[in-house]
Amino acid sequence: MRDYSKVGPKFWIGKTGKALRKEGIEALVVGMYLMTAPSANMLGLYYLPIVTIAHETGLGLEGATKGLQGAIKTGFCAYDHEAEMVWVVEMATYQIAERLEAKDNRCVGVQRDYDDLPENEHLRGFYEKYASAFHMKTLRDFGGALVAPPKPLPSQEQEQEQEQEQEQEKNTSAKIAAAAPVAPGLVDAALETIEESKERREKRRATEADEKCARWCFGLILDINPTAKVPNFQSWAEDVRLMRERDNRKLPDVCELFRWAQADDFWCGNILSPAKLREKWDQLTIQRQRGRGKPAGLPPPIDIAAARQASNAEAKRRLGFAEDGADGEVIDAAR
Repeated sequence: MRDYSKVGPKFWIGKTGKALRKEGIEALVVGMYLMTAPSANMLGLYYLPIVTIAHETGLGLEGATKGLQGAIKTGFCAYDHEAEMVWVVEMATYQIAERLEAKDNRCVGVQRDYDDLPENEHLRGFYEKYASAFHMKTLRDFGGALVAPPKPLPSQEQEQEQEQEQEQEKNTSAKIAAAAPVAPGLVDAALETIEESKERREKRRATEADEKCARWCFGLILDINPTAKVPNFQSWAEDVRLMRERDNRKLPDVCELFRWAQADDFWCGNILSPAKLREKWDQLTIQRQRGRGKPAGLPPPIDIAAARQASNAEAKRRLGFAEDGADGEVIDAAR
């Protein structure tokens, strides 16, 4: 248990406090509690069951759940329900510093505390947000320790596809080497098999429609959180492809369920990518059919054609425009 926690008096009149207050007294109480909870750490990423929030705030289970949902909706925190891990997104900035010198011993402490965390879905997000500021060297992603990669890791299914293709091409190459001296016809057949494998691989890549769907989904997130970090759209599009090819989902259905999730008070803070939508698809579908939360409609997606001349930085970021001005390819791919 920490001896103290930094909470500035401007919390009550600042942007954060006002946003929480707008969601109701429960969200305000939960927000203050998350920054001062006995189990909290300087990272703002720690184990905290909802029943503990209910007990220690006196809000009860219903009030604590409502308050947590409100805090998630404002972007104040995120919550992994399976791991029961909460992440107060900006807490490390206030408890540690906005940025540390590389020689500061606290950098070692941050990495050590991060390495000791239980597995949870916030590990990558925390690293991406604070790695530069605190000179972190090692990324953990659901238990795997890696040097920070230049782009997101492929999903398990994508890796399996690649491994199968590589194994098939390896076996075919071995057959070519063995048959070349005695059976030229077999060599031709093997080469044809390799070409077919490459064609199948090309067909399995995400299409322009998959990427357009991914960008549209991110636009809905920006409606709620204008400061959301731009994702790797290629990775998002691959997850859309898997829903379409492996799960037999239609793109309009993907968009519609993602829209529903973003309009729901609870799910808007948990379904923040096509991968997460795919993981929770059945659960979301059931709750949607039952009318859970009766979420209000979101505004329609932006008109990509009309935004071609957009000069506003936020509008460009929403579309995923490249900052170097190479907007044409993005617009054409998203059509």
